[in-house]
Amino acid sequence: MSPSVPASGGGPGPVAGHGARSVQGRPAPPRAARPPSPPVPAMAAAFTALRVLLGLFFLLTGVVKLSEQLSADLHRHMKSEFVRFAEVFPLKEFGFAPEPGRYLEVVGWVEVVAGLLLAFGPQLLQEISNFILSVIMIGAIYTLLVLREPLSMCAPATLCLGLLLLLNIRGHADPPKPKFE
Repeated sequence: MSPSVPASGGGPGPVAGHGARSVQGRPAPPRAARPPSPPVPAMAAAFTALRVLLGLFFLLTGVVKLSEQLSADLHRHMKSEFVRFAEVFPLKEFGFAPEPGRYLEVVGWVEVVAGLLLAFGPQLLQEISNFILSVIMIGAIYTLLVLREPLSMCAPATLCLGLLLLLNIRGHADPPKPKFE
């Protein structure tokens, strides 16, 4: 005798949730449908590119603050702006009033180092530099608002802060899930 073939025309039998029967003869519960997940490698590559570009941007802005080599006019403009920024420094109320030239230099070095670490450092240092740069951007937005600059002047710092927060929230891969789930 030949083995019996199901009436459906062969194959492995019904799929769970579509007429399948459990061992006791009752219908098997349908499986929950999973929403399609975005392609992880593409998302990871996009966040990596964003992190590197943002880090290089901060590196560049820090170098402009430290040196006249890239643009003497822009460096002079930064020097004059930091005189105004020092007048409304957030910690001035607590007795700490930075000298404008030193203030410019410190912010420039922080941006250079944190930008490099954000772009090319190990994950822990990327997270630390992301936090530091976020604090710098919050300070920049605060300073511009206190000086009553137009909102358009706050846009670059706000955009950078938003991108830093995006990297902080979504820029890391989810921890691997156990295979037995």
